[in-house]
Amino acid sequence: MEFLFELIFQLFGELLIQLLFEAAAELGLRLVAAPITRPRHPLFASLGFNLWGAIAGGISLLVLPKSQITNPDFRIAAVFVVPFVMGFVMLQVGKLRARRGQGLVGLDHFWNGFAFAFAMALVRYLFAH
Repeated sequence: MEFLFELIFQLFGELLIQLLFEAAAELGLRLVAAPITRPRHPLFASLGFNLWGAIAGGISLLVLPKSQITNPDFRIAAVFVVPFVMGFVMLQVGKLRARRGQGLVGLDHFWNGFAFAFAMALVRYLFAH
């Protein structure tokens, strides 16, 4: 039972880190999105969100240099599970904003949120001690 609590706690810690960085990135996008009205090509947008995620992963290593997940197998699984969860969270944020009549930014879509979180998780996996 203790093992299950440890796993849930560690996974929740990684999710929380991802959520904080994606929320900060979305806020930054909202601040600069107003003057940009021309839609971007989805491939370039995805590459940009991957780059932003990698940068966020590097910054997160300065704040939390150790991984929240200690089991090597679970660390690998988190590289794939956490981005899917974050993509879903960002999709729900986008739906909520659309219902309120607010404009959407790139991170308000599943695949862009996934791309950001995957790059961040991959950087954390590769470089967190």
